[in-house]
Amino acid sequence: MDVRKEKVDMNIAFYEIKGQNILSINFVIPIGTKTIYDGKVNKFAHLVEHLLFHGHPEYSQYELMLKLEEMGAIVNAETNDFYTELYARIQKKYLKNVVKILSEAILIFDIRKQDYLREKEIIRIEEYDWNKTGMSLIGNIVDSCFESIKKDRSPSFFNLKSIYEALYNNWSLVIIGDVSPENKDEIYSLFKSNNKKEINFPKNILTTKMINKKFYFNNKVDGKQVFTYVHECTKTTGIIEMKLICNIYAVGLSSVLYDYLVAENNYCYSINFKDYVVDNKFFAIYFTYENIKFNELKSYFDNIFTEDFVRNLPMKEIERAINMVITHTLLKRENTSSIMNDIIENYIFNQDITINQDVFEEVKRLSVEDARSIVIKALFQSEGV
Repeated sequence: MDVRKEKVDMNIAFYEIKGQNILSINFVIPIGTKTIYDGKVNKFAHLVEHLLFHGHPEYSQYELMLKLEEMGAIVNAETNDFYTELYARIQKKYLKNVVKILSEAILIFDIRKQDYLREKEIIRIEEYDWNKTGMSLIGNIVDSCFESIKKDRSPSFFNLKSIYEALYNNWSLVIIGDVSPENKDEIYSLFKSNNKKEINFPKNILTTKMINKKFYFNNKVDGKQVFTYVHECTKTTGIIEMKLICNIYAVGLSSVLYDYLVAENNYCYSINFKDYVVDNKFFAIYFTYENIKFNELKSYFDNIFTEDFVRNLPMKEIERAINMVITHTLLKRENTSSIMNDIIENYIFNQDITINQDVFEEVKRLSVEDARSIVIKALFQSEGV
């Protein structure tokens, strides 16, 4: 029995991958932990993600999961800075039933107070453990790069549903796999005619400017010194530029940073690279350090993140970066989950950040000097230069 009184609108997109018989159902919405709501940063997106599994008007969370698992569905959800996703991997024959159950939970969102209180406590514990281990370092750094905005507290149980109805009203359903016309008809039958409404991603995100083009951050995690460097790129920076920058500066045993931090200073480090491809485009490199002073590290980064440094890099460093991008692309094509994640982000960000075949061929044709030029433009030259 359909518990809804009438059919509802849903943004629907199909991405066909021939031969992929396990379908991926993805309910996505451009609402995340950096969404602006009522003039403040939305700090309750993670709580809403947890409550989605309690939102069905007929089934408890346990009953909901049992129903889905009886059909062999693997179900999970995530919330990041800029969007929320609830997804399921299923067999084709269960497509309509799984979409129906999950859409009812998401769209009706019938939450009980005891579930709200329980999930709120779980979130509190998770955030405590996250902060204690220092795993939220990058999130804290990113926050520091934005202008100060007063942060929201979680809304009360009585306000939560009205906020949900006001804010979470633009869900999209993205289905990936070997999707037949019959599959599509089954989904369209659950909703009003597909209006192909475009999601308004920029409306929902935090789009303030970085304070500085370069940003240094020093902190301690579990007693260890942590150095972080953030660098803003030009708005025209694309996926090739980001991948090349990553591999020039942060990947590979003979990379620029490895030579200095390990070979010269003789200690191991942890390092990560993150590119944000929404409005601001920047990356962060962070690592623990022991026997180098903060000012020495800052001076080193000031020296290597210059146009002259990149212009004078040996050809082998640029060649290595190109070859690493090619290898990572080939590896990713063998990982179905990675392909699905790219498709979802391409949809939600409304731009293609995947190294597709055309981009891949472009990477393979890149000369060392062409690669050097696009990295310099992305890192050091103003727009339009």
